[in-house]
This record gives sequence, C-alpha cells and structure tokens, in this order.
Amino acid sequence: MGYTALDALREPNAEIRRIALEALGPDRLAVELDAKTVHADTDGCGNPRQLLRLTVPGTRRGYVQVVRVVCPTTGRVYHLGVPTTVTTCQEAVASTFGVTADDYAPVRET
Repeated sequence: MGYTALDALREPNAEIRRIALEALGPDRLAVELDAKTVHADTDGCGNPRQLLRLTVPGTRRGYVQVVRVVCPTTGRVYHLGVPTTVTTCQEAVASTFGVTADDYAPVRET
C-alpha cells in the first residue's frame, strides 16, 4: 500500500482508510503522529489505559485524541477515538458510551 499515517487518515474511502490504518498498526501510527500521553490509569480489571493525543495537521485543533484500552476478556488492544475535550481515561471511555465520567461505573467489563 505504501501509506504513511497521514496518507491513511486523509484517505476518503472509509474501508480503504480502515485497512491502511490497520496495516500501519498502532505503534507506527503513534510514532508517525507524535503521540503524547495526556493521561494514564488502569481500568476496573487492572488493565492499563492511555489517553493519547496524536498530531494531525489540518484538523480543527491540530490533533485528535484516542483512548487505548484492553478488552478484559480477550486481551486485545483497541484505540477508540474520543473528543478532544476529555482529559482523563475515565472521561474518554465514558464518552464512548455517551455518559459522563461520574456516570460510567460498569459492574462488570466484558
């Protein structure tokens, strides 16, 4: 494919963009997009979480944010896009469910 991280993010076709981003992988994306850790903690299962700010020229703020989470049942790592207004991992994860950080308190994470 020959995509850089910025090429992949600018790809207009959503499916090609998804494939390109998946092929690049989160580690390469983090390096190419100068990822900075905004916040880090652990979830209710003891898995690490990181709120990352990725430099993306041409975006409204010049960056996007993702929260890096680990699925407690599979151990698979996911990077979820979150609003640039969140400042903690708890806020970030809660935002993916449409609730506030205070309201996000799952009894069991699966």
